[in-house]
Amino acid sequence: MPELEWKETAVADLMSIVDWISDDNPAAALALMAEIEGKVAHLPANPKRGRPGWV
Repeated sequence: MPELEWKETAVADLMSIVDWISDDNPAAALALMAEIEGKVAHLPANPKRGRPGWV
């Protein structure tokens, strides 16, 4: 199974989004981060999941 590698820009973008949301709703920010990380964790086992060209 391939290993997942987060790009620096992806991590920075995610942290920026979570930080922005947490200004108004810290719980929602953490929930969003957990949901994204949970979905991304499945990518190594299913690298062709989803439609080509979709992010």
